[in-house]
Amino acid sequence: MSIIIPIVIAFDNHYAMPAGVSLYSMLACAKTEHPQSQNDSEKLFYKIHCLVDNLSLENQRKLKETLAPFDAFMSVDFLDISDPNNPTTTLAEPSVIDKIHEAFLQLNIYAKTRFSKMVMCRLFLASLFPQYDKIIMFDADTLFLNDVSESFFIPLDSYYFGAAKDFSSPKSLKHFQTEREREPRQKFFLHEHYLKEKDMKIICENHYNVGFLVVNLKLWRADHLEERLLNLTHQKGQCVFCPEQDLLTLACYQKVLILPYIYNTHPFMANQKRFIPNKKEIVMLHFYFTGKPWVLPTFSYSKEWHETLLKTPFYAEYSVKFLKQMTEFLSLKDKQKTFEFLAPLLNPKTLLEYVFFRLNRIFKRLKEKFFNS
Repeated sequence: MSIIIPIVIAFDNHYAMPAGVSLYSMLACAKTEHPQSQNDSEKLFYKIHCLVDNLSLENQRKLKETLAPFDAFMSVDFLDISDPNNPTTTLAEPSVIDKIHEAFLQLNIYAKTRFSKMVMCRLFLASLFPQYDKIIMFDADTLFLNDVSESFFIPLDSYYFGAAKDFSSPKSLKHFQTEREREPRQKFFLHEHYLKEKDMKIICENHYNVGFLVVNLKLWRADHLEERLLNLTHQKGQCVFCPEQDLLTLACYQKVLILPYIYNTHPFMANQKRFIPNKKEIVMLHFYFTGKPWVLPTFSYSKEWHETLLKTPFYAEYSVKFLKQMTEFLSLKDKQKTFEFLAPLLNPKTLLEYVFFRLNRIFKRLKEKFFNS
């Protein structure tokens, strides 16, 4: 018998490609055995559950093809939270779907505009996955550099989940509140929406990043945590700007195990020894805030992300867009660096796609010039 490690990742069609890169990198680094004693070990099997919102057949196909090299120790399925008529996915329990929608509707206009309802899935993991007592969940904008399995064996006991703190938290409560509320209050009239000072203090002092979680679902059920979280969305949903993260913090902060930063490393942290004493030990990079590698190809660790992308079927659809970004974004003084970065991409297929792309642009301009003359 193998030890089953349940992996959960939530995304929609917009994040299918990053999810593919994240999962490929996770499995490429994952150990397939766990030592039981000095002379004995047990096989590991990773059950990947993709929480999706009406994911297209094409993206499902590409994800399955992406993960196919790891079939010997992995399976993947799709759990849909929206479309009861999609025969290629398994529909989540209707009662859980209703709770996800209900929780999302309680949020303020900024949160509902910035985030999809997928983020609220984190509040109902125990109901979404009743077959498990413990799971690992991580965001799609991530890249794994080392084995994830060791985190599954961290004892949680009386903790609801294990998570790393956010490295960017200001020490001053006033500064913390000002910084996190600046953008939403600039975009929307939200002056009536304030968390009480005691709530803001809890979030400031326990500012976790939920981009990587090891979750104790057994304790969630024993303590009826989901019921408390749903009630909390009704009470404070209008006042939170990082909805699922803030609500989980307010409900769970006394029972959270702080994980080392290696499990949730922003690239800015990688060379700072106060966060990461040895960057060779980084398990997961998390491209939160700005600097998504598929948007900004020169960002830190973008090369590693793209090298993984090259191993997936998502590469073909991305190559033209990427080369266009590079030619428009980089200046001539970066010529050598650009060539070194592009070298792995310069195969005949990519060059052919790029030539057709440039020809289409030229013909389009000639056509516009002709009709406007």
